[in-house]
Amino acid sequence: MQKIHRRILYSFLTGLFFSILLYFGTKLLFATFSDEETSYSILDYILLIPITLATTIAFYFLYELKIKLKEDKVFSLKFWHIFIPLVASSIVIFLSIYPGHYPFDSAKMFEHFEEGSYTTHYSPLVSFVLGIFLSIGKFFGSKELGHAILIILQLIFLNIVIAKTILHCSKMLNRKRFGIIFTIFFALHPLVQTLLVRSGQDTVFGGLFLMLCLEFLKISEDENYFKEKKKKKFFYIFFLIFFLCATRNNGIYALIPAIITSIFVLKKETRKRFLIAVIAPVIAFLGYNYLFIYNIVSNRDSFFLETMNVPVMQIARSMYFNPDEELEEELKTYFDENCETWKMEKWDWGKYNLSEGISDPYKNCLKTAEIEKDPMKFFSLWQKIGSKNVKNYIEAPAVLTLGLYHPYLNYEPSWSTFQWHQYVDSYYENYDLYGINNTSILPSVRNMMSVLVYRQGWSRIPVLHLLWGAPFTVHLCLITILIAFYRKKHKYLLPLFLMFGLILTVALSPVMLFRYLFPSVIATPILIYILIRSLSSEK
Repeated sequence: MQKIHRRILYSFLTGLFFSILLYFGTKLLFATFSDEETSYSILDYILLIPITLATTIAFYFLYELKIKLKEDKVFSLKFWHIFIPLVASSIVIFLSIYPGHYPFDSAKMFEHFEEGSYTTHYSPLVSFVLGIFLSIGKFFGSKELGHAILIILQLIFLNIVIAKTILHCSKMLNRKRFGIIFTIFFALHPLVQTLLVRSGQDTVFGGLFLMLCLEFLKISEDENYFKEKKKKKFFYIFFLIFFLCATRNNGIYALIPAIITSIFVLKKETRKRFLIAVIAPVIAFLGYNYLFIYNIVSNRDSFFLETMNVPVMQIARSMYFNPDEELEEELKTYFDENCETWKMEKWDWGKYNLSEGISDPYKNCLKTAEIEKDPMKFFSLWQKIGSKNVKNYIEAPAVLTLGLYHPYLNYEPSWSTFQWHQYVDSYYENYDLYGINNTSILPSVRNMMSVLVYRQGWSRIPVLHLLWGAPFTVHLCLITILIAFYRKKHKYLLPLFLMFGLILTVALSPVMLFRYLFPSVIATPILIYILIRSLSSEK
């Protein structure tokens, strides 16, 4: 009993120390960045209480784990040992940006819900769920309340999935420290924690993607996966894949490399059952899309439009570095006919700045219906320019995807530099624009997150810069695939190629934001697990 009291005291003192450091330290840090005078009030000391309580609980669990690992050789890591510290950390971030991060995408989705004008650009399913919760909040006189309830349910769901993944990998490796390290990693990861309290497609998709990664890992290691409780397993996989595709458009494309890989890495009986389990929900999703969704949406995103990202960037780079009056006139004539006139002033290659500002917004100017009537007219013009500027055509997509693989770029958000490296588009100061007022209960923590995330302060911390950045996950995935090939651990290619498929879809996107790779980042324990397994001598 005395030892328990001592651990509680140690936890409280450690929690109080870190809370003071967190609260008053970030208050001073923010004052330094904003060049404002620091002021204190009795409220500052009152707000220390919930922060201290949360950190005390987290440190108590860590002390408990340390002692049990040292004293109890048969101690087994439990789900709660991982889940509670993760939730405690997420709740602190939630309170700091209450009622939760509400970005531009969420605002547009709620607008579609209210007007009944769903589009295929955003998942109608996610738009509907978001709209329902905000409507519940409005019924009680506060959209903030509805949004807060949604975020709490979401962060609980995501932390359950992350905790289950960490626990599974830790138990399979029989390494308790594996679980503790990843618990700390995700609890202190500002970009992940920001996404956990962010509404929209990306976060929910990330949780479903991680669940599917874990199941693919189990399938690759367990020949009896489909034999035991067969119907239950089929239903579970069906549910995951169907909602993965229904939540975000690129879900179905991420599956393609894994489906192809399964033909070569799974044994015949398992392969047959796997293909049925995967293809059936994909067919169901396509039916849902064409028979239901396409009948309720007011605007369908053109597939052709999404293919324009790289060509537009290539044309822009070529015309910027190698101006050609003849081609300039030909381009102007073409875009006069096929672009929205009110956006015509944007078609100025002199504004090319290596950012997505020349790709994503510009391609949205295109009248895709007109272009789709004669797509070869555009591609012949694109080919003509490219034949004169092969080098720029090679460099353009490399520049567009720098955020996938280059860990040391200027991450300071600026429209004139690498805008897409503003990894989480966290508009903390602009909630009122969307009709959701930010009423941060922990303003100093919010200020810290603003510095770390929105102002990219994390990128100035050398080691954490490497670990927290999206390139770490991409590099780790590619290295793990190579090692699995080399060590002939081909069964692990099934979950690996699911992650690789997601990376490929991001490589073709017009903007490199952390939230696009969030699913892969929270799947890091699986990558490390496979890496350890591949390097081990076990068969």
